[in-house]
Amino acid sequence: SKGAVIYEGTSEIHTLMQADYALGFREDRPLRCELPAYDPEFWQAEA
Repeated sequence: SKGAVIYEGTSEIHTLMQADYALGFREDRPLRCELPAYDPEFWQAEA
């Protein structure tokens, strides 16, 4: 099945991407927009 073939290559792609970051070939772009600050009281409040 195609799903198995697509899944099969995923770990290899992730390994290559991690190597690119480790060797300095790849860098993250700056964020387009900042996320709001984490507010623990808001997230832990009962809904």
